[in-house]
Amino acid sequence: MDLEESYVDLKNDIIRLFGLHTDLEVVKLYFKKGINSKRALSKVKSLQDVIGLLEERDLLHSQNVNVLLQLAQFLKNSNAEERVRLYNKLVLDDPDPPCICGFRYYYTPDIDEENLENYKDVSSSTDANNNIENKRLEEAIENIAQRIGKKWRVLATELGLKECQIDLIRRDSRDIVHQARRALQIWVQTHGHVTMQMLDKALQERLCQKEGIGLHLKDSIIGITC
Repeated sequence: MDLEESYVDLKNDIIRLFGLHTDLEVVKLYFKKGINSKRALSKVKSLQDVIGLLEERDLLHSQNVNVLLQLAQFLKNSNAEERVRLYNKLVLDDPDPPCICGFRYYYTPDIDEENLENYKDVSSSTDANNNIENKRLEEAIENIAQRIGKKWRVLATELGLKECQIDLIRRDSRDIVHQARRALQIWVQTHGHVTMQMLDKALQERLCQKEGIGLHLKDSIIGITC
């Protein structure tokens, strides 16, 4: 996959990870200074529209995705943040890449403290509602990582991880449990809102069943969901 294809994949993943629950007005306010056009902002109907405006103004392109990283950090979306960092590491081979001119570009948002605090209040409330589900998912992931052994690659394939991601995980550590845990974490980070039902479904897919790991691990999830 070439640079531009990887960049398109990144944008699609970011749009999915932010999902329909992202406050578009906050995003527009965040990039108001950089876009610098009330008319253009008034026509924005989706995050994809915002991304298009950022690209038109050369604030975002395949070799510099720092504005997406900053937005993810601002909105406290750890999955989106990790996806951008993964792109920087795997595609650009630089955890903190410079722009074409050689300087590292960081966007300075035009957002006042009152709006920022209002957003934080809403964000905190949403985070609290998701804490229980996230905790259960973390426990299921840890249980599976401890028990799946070398067959974690089979499950990773069913979960949609790419071969380059699997290879990177294997190079980063020789510890099987760490490899399995990392694969599951990347799945969570790149797919946004995931559930234990989705994990259970992957364990029941043909490849997992063929390798005999579905039933072996099923109680790792059942014991937590009950």
